[in-house]
Amino acid sequence: MKRIFFLVIASSIYGHAAEVETSNIIITSKQNLKSSELQSDSLVLTSEDLDLLGVTTVAGALASIPGLELSQTGALAGESSIFIRGMGSAYTLILIDGIKVFDPTTPNRSFNLSILNTLNVERIEVLKGNQSVLYGSDAIGGVINIITQKGQNPKSYVKAGLGNFELLAINKKVQLSNSLLSLSGYSQQASGENDVEDGSEKDNKSLKGFDLTYLWSADKLSTETLYKKTHSYFDVDHYNSTTNSTEDDDYLYNETDHEFFHQRINYEFTKLNSLTIDLSHQKFNRWNKFLYNTTYTTYNYKGDINALEVRYNEFWNNNKFVLGLNASSERYQDDSTSSEYIGILEAFYNQQTVLNGIHYEIGTRGISNEDFGEHLITAIGAKKYLTHSIYTRASHKTGFKAPSLYQQKSPTGGNENLTPERSETIELSGGVEDKIWSYGSTLFYTEVNNQISYSNKYINDDFSITRGIELFSEYKWQFMSLQSNLTLLNLEKVNGKEQTRRPEYSMTQAVNWNIFKEDLLSIRWKAVGRRFDSKGTTEQVELHRYDLVDLSYSHKFEVGKVNFQLNNIFDQSYELARGYRTLGTNLQVDLIYNY
Repeated sequence: MKRIFFLVIASSIYGHAAEVETSNIIITSKQNLKSSELQSDSLVLTSEDLDLLGVTTVAGALASIPGLELSQTGALAGESSIFIRGMGSAYTLILIDGIKVFDPTTPNRSFNLSILNTLNVERIEVLKGNQSVLYGSDAIGGVINIITQKGQNPKSYVKAGLGNFELLAINKKVQLSNSLLSLSGYSQQASGENDVEDGSEKDNKSLKGFDLTYLWSADKLSTETLYKKTHSYFDVDHYNSTTNSTEDDDYLYNETDHEFFHQRINYEFTKLNSLTIDLSHQKFNRWNKFLYNTTYTTYNYKGDINALEVRYNEFWNNNKFVLGLNASSERYQDDSTSSEYIGILEAFYNQQTVLNGIHYEIGTRGISNEDFGEHLITAIGAKKYLTHSIYTRASHKTGFKAPSLYQQKSPTGGNENLTPERSETIELSGGVEDKIWSYGSTLFYTEVNNQISYSNKYINDDFSITRGIELFSEYKWQFMSLQSNLTLLNLEKVNGKEQTRRPEYSMTQAVNWNIFKEDLLSIRWKAVGRRFDSKGTTEQVELHRYDLVDLSYSHKFEVGKVNFQLNNIFDQSYELARGYRTLGTNLQVDLIYNY
C-alpha cells in the first residue's frame, strides 16, 4: 500500500479535476464563490442527482460521493456517520442552509445522518478539507451543506415510493406577489430487514417529518424562514460485551425528536456589498432503551442549540471578503445529569484576492470560551492558472475541535480541564478544467493534536496523522459522461491501533447516459479496500474488501417523473460496521407527480 501511495505522489503536482462546472456557485463558501475560485475541492449533488440515485436519506446520498465513506449500524438505517478522506465523522461538520447541525446529547457532538431524508432538498454541497476558518469547531475534515428548496421548482408535488422504504410525501406551494410559502409532510417506513448478521428479528425503521419554508423579498431586503420537525424511530440490537458481538433484541430502540428553526435576513446595500443575519434554534429530545446486565433501562437525553451570526460581504475589483461575528450556546441534560451549558463567541475574516494572475485566499478566526480560553486559527492558499485550463493550488490551514459538553460535564468521566483538539492541514493540487475532459489529483496531509480519548475519564492524549491522495476525472461526450475517482489513504496508528472504518483505498466509476431527452441511465461501480473495526476495547478485526454495482434509470413525463434504482446488482456480501448486515440486491421505485 505504501509503495502505491508514494508512486502516485508525483502526479498531484500536475493534475486535479474540477469536480463541478466552473459556472456553479458554491453557497457554502459564504461568499458565493465559483468552484474555480475555491481553495478546496468541492462537489454538488442536485435534486435531479438525488432522484436518480433513488436514495431516501441524506446518509445514502453522501455514500455515493467519491472520497466519502459511510459507516452505518443497520441494513437500512441506524447510527450513520460520514468520513471525508479518512477523517473521522467527528471532524465532518453538517449544515442545513449553512447552519451548524450537531447533537449536543452525544459524547462527540456527532449528528446521525439517518434521521434526515432527501425530500425538500435542492442540493447538497460538499467542501473537502479543513473549513475551520469559515465554520469553526468540527470542520477539520470538511463541510456538508444540505440546502433546502427555495422555490426553484414552483410546482407542488406528491411523491410515493416502494422498495427499501415505503414512502409518501406531499408538498404544497403558495406563490404570492413577493413571497412564497411551501409546506411539506412525509412518512417513510421500513420493516423487512434485520440489522444483525444471522439474525431473525425484523428491525423497524420510521421517519416522519414536516417542513415549512417562507421566502419574502422587497427591493434590497429579503428573508428566509425554515422550520423542520423530524421524528425518527429505529429498532436497535444489543452489544454483548462478554462475547464482543451484536445480538438480536426485540425490545431495544432509539427514538429522536429534532426541531430546527432558521431565520435569515439579507440586505443588499449595492450589488457589491451586503449584510446577512442568521438566527437559529435547535432542540433534541432522544430516548434510548438499552440492556444493562439483565435489566432494560430507558434513558432520556435533551439538548438545544442557539446561534446568531452576523456577516458582511463586499466585492471590489479582484477582491472579495467576508467579515463575521458568531455567538452560540448549547445545553445538555439527561436522566442522571443536571442541565449543563456552554457558550462560545467567535469572529472571522476571509478574503479572496487576485494579484498578478494568482488567486490568493487568507483568513483567520478567533474563538473565546470561559472554559477552554482563547484560540486563533488561520488559512492561507494560492491558486495559479498556468493556461486557461491548467492550474496548480496549494494551501495551509489550521483548525480546532472544541470539547463537547458531555466530555466536560459527564458524571462518568467528564473533565472540565479539556482543551480543544488542534489540527494542521496541507494540500497540494493541480489539474485540467475543460468542457470535455477534466482530470487531476489532490495530495492531502492532516495531523490532529490533543485528541480527546476516554480512559476512566476524558483526557487530551492522542495524536493522529491522515495522509493520502485523491485522483479523479470526468469525460463528457455528447449525451454521455464518464466519471472516475480513486482515493488512497496512508494512516498512522493511534496508540498502537489502526484508525477504524477507514478503507486503504476507495474507487468509483460512473457512466451517465441521456438515452433520450426524457430518459437518463446511470451505472455506478464502487470498490472499497480493507478496513479495521473495533472488537471490544482492546481487539481489532479486519473488514474485507468489497465492490458494488448499482443501476439507476429515470424517465420524465409531462407531469412528473419515475425513478428506478437497482442496488448491489451482483448481491455482494459486505460490512460497513462489524457485526451489522447490509443489503443484498434490492430495488427502489419512486413516482413523483407535479401539480
